[in-house]
Amino acid sequence: MITDLSDVTFLIPIRIDSIARLENVLASVKHLLAHFNTNIIVLEANRYNNNILKSLLPSVVEYIFVGDWDPIFHRTKYINMLFSASDTPIVSIWDADIIIPAHQLIESVEALRSRNFEVAFPYDGSSFDVSEAIRDVYMESFDVAILENNISKMYLPFGSHTCGGALFITSRAFVNSGKEDERFYGWGPEDWNRLRKWEVLGYRSYRPKGPLFHLSHPRDVNGHYSWDGQKAYSSFILEQTRNSLPEEL
Repeated sequence: MITDLSDVTFLIPIRIDSIARLENVLASVKHLLAHFNTNIIVLEANRYNNNILKSLLPSVVEYIFVGDWDPIFHRTKYINMLFSASDTPIVSIWDADIIIPAHQLIESVEALRSRNFEVAFPYDGSSFDVSEAIRDVYMESFDVAILENNISKMYLPFGSHTCGGALFITSRAFVNSGKEDERFYGWGPEDWNRLRKWEVLGYRSYRPKGPLFHLSHPRDVNGHYSWDGQKAYSSFILEQTRNSLPEEL
C-alpha cells in the first residue's frame, strides 16, 4: 500500500566513498518509494560527477550534484542547500544509510500534520547498526522484517537515546530556528546541538515506538573527528547552544 506523503520532502546529502555507500543510498530510496508517494532530493558532493548515482536513481528522485574537492564533507551546508530546493510544508533530514519501518514514518508525519508538534524523530531513540552479514541478506529482498527479526544480533553504537539519522520538521520551524548551523564542519555533535536548540526554542517533538536501522559501510575521514581542533570547536558550539536563551538563538 502506497501512503501519500506528498507534503514531505526527504533531503538526502551524500558523498559516495564506497560501493557499500552507493548500495545503501539506493536501498534507502527504494524503501521510501516502495511505501510512499513523496518527494526525494539527493545531493551528491564530490570532486567530479561520474553520473553513476544519477543514472541509478529512479527518475522521480531529484538529483543535485555539487563539485567539492574538500575531503571533509560539509553536511550541514548541504542540508541547507537541499532545503532551499524543497517547497513542501514538511521536510525530512535523512541519512543515506537509513531504513525505518514505514508505519513509524507515517505516525511521525501525522503528528506534524496535527500541528501538535514541530519535530518528529521516527524512532524511539534506538539506532541499530546493521552488520555486513545481515545487510547482505537484506539487500537480496529489501524486506524490513529481516532487520526486525535480527535485532538481537545488532548493537547500539551510540546507546538507546539517539537523535540522528532521520527526522521530520515543519519547514516553518526549520527556518525560524535558523536552519542548520554550518559552523559544524565534518563529523560532530550537530544532531545533539540541533535537538538542544529546538528544546530551547520550545519546539514540541514526537517519537513513535520502534527502531532505526543503519546499514553498515566503511568509514573514512568523515566518520570521526578529523583533528583535535575540530572536536574542541564542535564541543564549544554545543555548549554555547546549551547555555543560550531563545532570543539569542
